[in-house]
Amino acid sequence: MLNFSEFSSTSFDEWIEKIKTDLKGKELKSLKKDSLEGVRQMPFSAPLPDIPGNDEALDMHPKNTWDCIEIIADKESNAANKHALHALMNGADGLHFVFQENWDWEEVSKGINFEYISVYLDLSMCDPDLNEEIFKVCPSLNWISSTSKSLGKTCTNNIVKAVNEGAMVDTELAVALNELKSLIEKDLAADLNEDEASAKVFALMATNSNHLIEVAKIRAIKYMYAFMLEKMGVKHDCSKFLHVYSIPQAANKFSKDVENNLLRMSSELMSTLLGGSDAIGILPYNLSKEEASMLSYDISRNVSNLLREESYLDKCADPTKGSYYFEELSAKIISKSWSKFQSIEACLSNTEKNELIAKWLQKDAKQRKVNFESQSKKFIGANIFPSDESETNFEAHNYGYLSERSIYALNELNHG
Repeated sequence: MLNFSEFSSTSFDEWIEKIKTDLKGKELKSLKKDSLEGVRQMPFSAPLPDIPGNDEALDMHPKNTWDCIEIIADKESNAANKHALHALMNGADGLHFVFQENWDWEEVSKGINFEYISVYLDLSMCDPDLNEEIFKVCPSLNWISSTSKSLGKTCTNNIVKAVNEGAMVDTELAVALNELKSLIEKDLAADLNEDEASAKVFALMATNSNHLIEVAKIRAIKYMYAFMLEKMGVKHDCSKFLHVYSIPQAANKFSKDVENNLLRMSSELMSTLLGGSDAIGILPYNLSKEEASMLSYDISRNVSNLLREESYLDKCADPTKGSYYFEELSAKIISKSWSKFQSIEACLSNTEKNELIAKWLQKDAKQRKVNFESQSKKFIGANIFPSDESETNFEAHNYGYLSERSIYALNELNHG
């Protein structure tokens, strides 16, 4: 029988000496690489001291799998209902309704057994004071951009907007943590205690195309959230668990050569699931080019089905735990993001806070534009190997926070 105690452990210093030998005279610093997100990465790592936050922040996952959420934003009530029922019959575990002004909820919800699925309701496209009584058929609700104080969990879509405006990962997480803290403070002001208030929020995140950064990003926001709640006096560990719902980023999806959007979406969903996202949103890969068909939704949804049924990513609760590389990368992202979060907290007014965030977003968007034009960040079909297809004037999707054109749109045309 193999006894691992027979093998001596290797110290970090011994690894360094081995690497120096293998480099054959090259400097160790030649291995350093600054990612386009401003985080320095090394191809090797070692055990780290404790990461700030609750080390069990990722262990409290309520189940080993994720919810595949179909985003429903059809213009007509009948079409939305047919879309929702089709999705649930073909791999979706829940529905994300982007509520349209002319929807008849009774028609949209016809035949849907809400007690068995996850439900996300986005009221950002209509009157936020919409009568919530009609939604009581859902026993468990996740509200986006809602004034709800009584039902389910709540978040805003400001984090997704920030990403689609060009936010780097440290800005994204600082904004996310600030949004979560603000929501909790509103509930505290409504006489809820810390544990009750923290149980009523979740995070809506946008996926990133940088595989390693995305894995570490989801880990980082969960650690930071647990650490923040600990400082706020939350007592129960289960209250420190952050439910993360990730949807595809819009800013890196282009209208030309949309098949590459599907490849990007596949990589992004895999990354965010490895990082620990609890739910993923499904959008049609061709939404930027043409009217989405049921087939395009099926193809996009099958990415989740393949990751679950053929790649078995749901067989491990935390597949990256124990990886020195991801723990170190998470710690670096936490350090940069927490510093920005503290800068937001130091602002004396909401105006000052908003101006600071706007300044960061403007700087980040400018850098992303430079990365795009210089091709330091490559997008096949956009800034390299552009498609010969002519540009379309398609403006069919109704997703609210995804409705603005990509910040790269003008550059994409230039490279066409």
